[in-house]
Order: sequence, then structure tokens, then C-alpha cells
Amino acid sequence: MTPTSSQPKIHIERMMHRSSIMVPGDTAASYALVKLIPAGGDSKPLALNLAIVLDVSGSMYEEDGTGVSRLRRIQQAALSALQRLNPHDNLAIIAFAHNAQVVLPSTPLSEKAAIEDVIQRVDMFEVDPGGTAMDEGMRNGITELEKNVAPGKLSQMILLTDGETSGEQACRQLAKEAAQKKIRFNVIGVGTEWNQSLIKDLAKLAEGDWGYIDVNDAGAADRVFAQEFAALAAAGFLNVEMHLRVKKDVKIKRVRMVVPEIKELALTEPEERHLVAQLGTLERDKPTRYIIDLSLPKRPDGKFSITDIEV
Repeated sequence: MTPTSSQPKIHIERMMHRSSIMVPGDTAASYALVKLIPAGGDSKPLALNLAIVLDVSGSMYEEDGTGVSRLRRIQQAALSALQRLNPHDNLAIIAFAHNAQVVLPSTPLSEKAAIEDVIQRVDMFEVDPGGTAMDEGMRNGITELEKNVAPGKLSQMILLTDGETSGEQACRQLAKEAAQKKIRFNVIGVGTEWNQSLIKDLAKLAEGDWGYIDVNDAGAADRVFAQEFAALAAAGFLNVEMHLRVKKDVKIKRVRMVVPEIKELALTEPEERHLVAQLGTLERDKPTRYIIDLSLPKRPDGKFSITDIEV
């Protein structure tokens, strides 16, 4: 008998923090813990549609006492991280400073030699290093990603910058538009002078993540790129949503991811007593945990359903 391949699925475990809850007044605060276990089965890796949007302004040539420029360290890290991608994945590269340029249009990884050549020469294109027009770089990145957006394909921009930028509001608007197009951002600050408030905003608006590279640590860029590309290669479920249908008089105050990181999730309410939390991309075989903060109404003694959960 030929064994059948197992299909990918998400297992759900849930529990209240107490087996019984007393409501001395009109309401009582409580919380539920939800654990998701994405099982990859025998499924093939998801196709990746990526764009690296890279700051090549003058400050990226600083060496920070390491003997190697910030830009060169990121180039080396990107070259190493490419080995984690598959031939059917796509990658575009955009360089920005005073202006922005698509130095590599979206290209399949089967053309790895051409991609590596562009990464090695990313500082040799016609980009004026005297400024930081990150909004132009983001706009070009979204345009390249849109060329290969398709169901079942993960579209993500990896944005790196080490300083302030012009057009902050334009950057925020582009991040909102990207989220609507199911294009996620991973925004990475380089050094200590990047705009932390803007980077956090962009990651939140584009339903992505943010991080930073410690420029005083010669190996930091390699570690950050390795972690990022390993997570991309392990992606198993896209645009995951948690639907919460609460019972009468039960209120959900917020939903937080607590593992593998801590962050509050945006909630929408498409209809009365139906809330939706955007969970984004889940990695195969990597459990995630969430806490749902609740306000419970007074009820007679007994067992009651609080909310239905669907992922």
C-alpha cells in the first residue's frame, strides 16, 4: 500500500487561565491562552516573492571600527543568505539614497549568478549617495513585488536603512497600501541613528516585523540575514486570521502574540460580536501562542461558552 502524503494543517489548543471564574460585580477580567501548531506535513516550501530595498547613502560606508563598511557587511550577509532560497523563488533589489533605482528587476533564483553579481556591485549603480529617499525605494520595491503576486506565494519586502529619511508620511502610506496588497515588510535598522518610531510604524502598518543590526558587531548582519531568510524558507501558511465569535455580553479587550515574540495584534470587527486578528505568516512546525484578554459578564453558576475560535 502506498502511503498518502499528509496535508498541512494548523492544530489549535486553548485553555482559560482558571477552571472556574468568579464574577463578584457586573463583569470580571480574565484571559484565554491559544496555542497554534502549524504542521507542515509533506508539503513543498512556499514560493517566495522578495525584494531587498537597501540604503546605500554615504553613512553606509562607515566601518564602525570593524575594518569593513556597513554596506559591505550587508552585501556579504545577503550573498550567504541566498543559499537558503529555492530556484523557483524571485528576488528584486532596489538601492536608494538621494534617489532610488531598481538595480535588479524581479528575477528567479535559478539565475543566481546574475543576482550575486548585482549584490556585489550594488554600490556601483547611478544612485547619488547624498540623501535618503526611502519612500522612493519602497515604491519601487512594491512595484517589483506586484509583478509576481499570486495565491500561495509569500510576497515580502526586506527594507534596510541606517538613518533618517525624507517623505516619512509617504512611507507610512506605502506601508498601508502594501498591507492591502498582502505584501509584508521586514524593516531593519542599521546602527543607532535610524528612526525607530518610523521603522516600528512601517512594520506595524504592513503587518510585518522590525529588527536592527548592531554595527559594532562584525557578525550581526550575517546573523540577522540568516534568521530572516531561514524564517522565509520555513513559511507554511500565509495571511492567517483568527476569527473570534463572542457570546452575548462577552467582550474581547485585546489579542497579543506572546511566543515567539510579544506584540499586540490589530483587531477588526466585520460584524457585531465577530472579531478578526491578523496573524500573518506562520512557519511550519513552529508553535505560536496568543493571549486573549476578556471581560466576562455575571452569570448564574454553571458552564458557559465564551467565544468560538476559528483559524
